[in-house]
Amino acid sequence: MATVNEVLQDDRPNESDRSRATDWRVLAPYLVAIATQVPMMLLYFRRLWDRPHYQVFPLALIALGVFTYLRWPKGAKRKFQSSLLATLLLLGGLALGLLGYVFVEPWFGAASAACFAASLYARTVEDETNATLLSLSLLAFFCVRPPFDADQSLITWLQTVSAKFTSELLDLVGYAHYMPGTVFIAPGGKSFEVEQACSGVQSFFSLLFVAILLVVMQRRNWFRGGLLILSAAFWAIFMNTVRILAIPFADWLFQLDLSTGAPHEILGYVTLLLGILMLLSTDQLLMFVFGPVEAFGEERKSTFRGFTKFWNKVISGQAKAEDKTQRRQMSNSSRLLTWAAAGVLAIGVFWNLFDVYKSFNNSDLRLRFFDGNVLVPLAEKDLPTELGTWKLADQGYTVMNRERGSDFGQISDSWTYATGRNRVIFSFDQAFPGWHDLTICYRNMGWKEPKDVRFTKLPDEESKARSKDWNYVICDFTKETGETGFLVFSLFDAFGEPYDCPKRFDYWAALPDRIIARMNHRVRSSLFRGETYQTQAFISTYGSIDDQTKEDVIEKFLEVRELMRDRFLEHRRSEGTKSVAEAARTDE
Repeated sequence: MATVNEVLQDDRPNESDRSRATDWRVLAPYLVAIATQVPMMLLYFRRLWDRPHYQVFPLALIALGVFTYLRWPKGAKRKFQSSLLATLLLLGGLALGLLGYVFVEPWFGAASAACFAASLYARTVEDETNATLLSLSLLAFFCVRPPFDADQSLITWLQTVSAKFTSELLDLVGYAHYMPGTVFIAPGGKSFEVEQACSGVQSFFSLLFVAILLVVMQRRNWFRGGLLILSAAFWAIFMNTVRILAIPFADWLFQLDLSTGAPHEILGYVTLLLGILMLLSTDQLLMFVFGPVEAFGEERKSTFRGFTKFWNKVISGQAKAEDKTQRRQMSNSSRLLTWAAAGVLAIGVFWNLFDVYKSFNNSDLRLRFFDGNVLVPLAEKDLPTELGTWKLADQGYTVMNRERGSDFGQISDSWTYATGRNRVIFSFDQAFPGWHDLTICYRNMGWKEPKDVRFTKLPDEESKARSKDWNYVICDFTKETGETGFLVFSLFDAFGEPYDCPKRFDYWAALPDRIIARMNHRVRSSLFRGETYQTQAFISTYGSIDDQTKEDVIEKFLEVRELMRDRFLEHRRSEGTKSVAEAARTDE
């Protein structure tokens, strides 16, 4: 017969039950906060897949899930520490989530979810090492594009540096060539463009992922791990210099074309493998140089003991267990703050879902959500043979097919018109993931952009343009050869709606304009279709281009871009796609 004390003891919750209850009190608000960002995250990842250099992100998400499962504390006493960093990350996730609701921008949703995950990892202490799981957040933040289009600036920098190093090496071996920007022109006129596939973009992000994976797997501390991640940029430049150098050398010595097709892909994988091996070698070098040290003899009692302790704890990241600081448990106020953040986002998500629902109804994504083919084929007949006194040149229509993710678009349909002494090229380029600054492409081809010559304009009232609210960008260029160029371009979205170009190209000066633009109905209507299509006109000549010629180019461009958009929509309608205006009439 059981005693009273035995019965009371059996009814008392054990240590494991209390631990699980504590876990859920901490986990539940974080899971709610991350769940509120799921609609925006799905849209964000759908857009991210259109950027070839980020297509390694599914591996990062898988690795994040695997390491979270393996390293989550499974003992009876699971520990969630009090952390100022975790609180700051929580507040950052809340702010980004609210910005995502206001501006309907999927990037904010992904960044908010990454901050919430990092906040949770910063609180969670691993059983084996008595360290937090904060390093896992590197995998989460890897999937979030840097703000202010910093990755686009990185793309341009990698292209320029890789091309410059390759050109200098070719000069050393006596290979005659000319390099306007990032294009190599070999003897005989054969050219090799340093596109994204050869500039270090894809390989850099792949190497960056491998570096982060090594940091997480090997539990590298912030110092050694940071150096390893930074080394990915160096090895990306090195391996792409090798890759770009191999292309003209193979053509020169063996008449072998490695610039396209399967040989180009094989060359890319070989150099990527070389870069990974260099990363592994760098990791071993850092471990040798910044490894732990041991104090001997009198050094144990001398001032060197403090330095040894600092070195092992901060530099090598292999402090002894007794050197680790005592961690404080997560406070009730921190739990309350977490629930408050989750509650605010849970209320606001209904507003967010309404925007997503309206945008979904305005698109054809019910049948095409996972269809990544957003290209629309055009034909020579889509533009007239004459534009006033301008006539289409002989063999003036060309189609250029490139790799997906190219700076210039995957497909460009170009029409060249003769205008007396000059020729003007009109081009329809597709497709781009949002705003595309075409001036960067021209700078990479050797054109130089003088200061204060890039403007965004609207058609004049007396202009014959149908869309008076569709702005466009104009820019003057010069070249070292004495050539001058004049560029006009604009973009529209998948529904044929004008895509607003920045009114000012200084980021901070243009920030108020961008904030106002985010509230535009066009943004909310095209939430599910982030791709854009570019129309441009370009004229180049030796000497100067007078103002009247520029006005003529602008006038014809405003006419041609309307024709291009009309033909684009005709092809899209044949696929059953509705424009925003048509969808609105249907809803009524």
